[in-house]
Amino acid sequence: TPITGVTGRALAKRIAKEQESFHYISGFGKIMRFLKGAIRPGDIIAIQGAGDINQIAPMLLKELR
Repeated sequence: TPITGVTGRALAKRIAKEQESFHYISGFGKIMRFLKGAIRPGDIIAIQGAGDINQIAPMLLKELR
């Protein structure tokens, strides 16, 4: 059940206050473009979200192979 006032954007805004390198990106296409241009060998990528966000990791692995 959604919590009133708690959105991905609101959560991102709060986290960004505490983290130097944090990005909120909405939409699979935008996420993939960002990751492909930003990641470097040895990077650790943490993806958090709800719904079908779990599809990003396999998509990214397929693109990078």
